[in-house]
Amino acid sequence: EWSADLARTSVTQAYRIGSIEVTSAARGANLELILALENIGQDEWPEGTELKLVSGHSFGFESWELDTPVKAGSVIQMAMPLKIDHKVCKLHSLS
Repeated sequence: EWSADLARTSVTQAYRIGSIEVTSAARGANLELILALENIGQDEWPEGTELKLVSGHSFGFESWELDTPVKAGSVIQMAMPLKIDHKVCKLHSLS
């Protein structure tokens, strides 16, 4: 689904984490989105693993790097600071 976007980056895998809908009331706002990410694989995510936007509007968030390994089956929380541009008015995906 994201082959064209991935071809322009060094990203080797992509997953859709979710989507954000911006209402007119939220335009110009700064928010923090808290995500719980679970490693459902069998391998540890090594330190330096990066969550990176490959498609859609960034809302000021381009990437996030793990500063510690995440074992298989573990859940981590991350905070994504977002800036809602006044020009953004609808849904964009974080992938």
